[in-house]
Amino acid sequence: MQMIPAGKTAAPVLPETVEQYRKQARANNTKRSYTADWNHFQGWTWNKGYTVDPAQGQGADPGMVAEYITDMANGAAGRTYKPATIRRRLVAIGNIHKTCGLPDPTKHNVVREALAGIERNKGTRQTAKKALLIEDVRAMVQHMSGDLLGVRDRALILLGYIGGFRRSELVALKMEDIQFNRRGLEVFIAGSKTDQRKEGRSIPVPYSTDPATCPVRAVQDWVQRAGIETGPLFRSVHGGKIGEKALAPRMVNHRIKRYVKAIGKDPAAYGAHSLRSGFVTQARRKGASIDKIMAQTGHKSIKMVQRYTQTIDMWEDNAAARILG
Repeated sequence: MQMIPAGKTAAPVLPETVEQYRKQARANNTKRSYTADWNHFQGWTWNKGYTVDPAQGQGADPGMVAEYITDMANGAAGRTYKPATIRRRLVAIGNIHKTCGLPDPTKHNVVREALAGIERNKGTRQTAKKALLIEDVRAMVQHMSGDLLGVRDRALILLGYIGGFRRSELVALKMEDIQFNRRGLEVFIAGSKTDQRKEGRSIPVPYSTDPATCPVRAVQDWVQRAGIETGPLFRSVHGGKIGEKALAPRMVNHRIKRYVKAIGKDPAAYGAHSLRSGFVTQARRKGASIDKIMAQTGHKSIKMVQRYTQTIDMWEDNAAARILG
């Protein structure tokens, strides 16, 4: 299979300071995702005996990329992947090539047609993690112990749920980002997936009438018990000892699955994002407008919020219900 040659548009040599800012153009989570997706493609090329090194002017040709996504769809690239994952990996491949000044092979018709065929065959509907409703969260809290680990988990999950936060936002929180007041807790999110300029936003988290599921009291309890004054808000707890570094994002997922299993639900169907989607779902059920929900969650796209709320909204003022009376 022929490789794309060194290309006619060589990547410009940029001053060090320009290159530093260029690298910061995307959120850290996006960069991590690109790296993981590119590494998967690179591993596939090695197994196939292909040589692809965009940094050295050796790009992938469209036929190779079309073969790659076909293998992903058919289970010949480790396992069978969904169209959403395939599209995401194409974005990473294209981005790496463009960054290195090479033509983007993912834009070629052979790749587009292969992807269209995969989507027609597999369907494009995404299977998202289920949303946690408030009754689920209340049940989960009852399974949390009174030791440091349980106190931390209570604060982590209640704040994540009522704040509508992403797990990356939760683990990035520092003591300096939270401020208690008479109405509750004000949380400053310094930067996020949709706030790459790091303008930040302040999120109000009010007191709850139920002390057992109050996020403000839960955070107060954790901070006091842990003796945290500065630095990361949520940290690891091992053998009753509290770590210095911030909790790893994957641990949010792990802890949620643990408590989901404890309340008799399938942990495979839930994850860290169940907090955020659960907040949106529950808020919509309670009559909150989409713009108010977006103000809390920081969503930039109304379509994403509507994905969470479409099941609820389709029952409101339903035409069939009017006929049935």
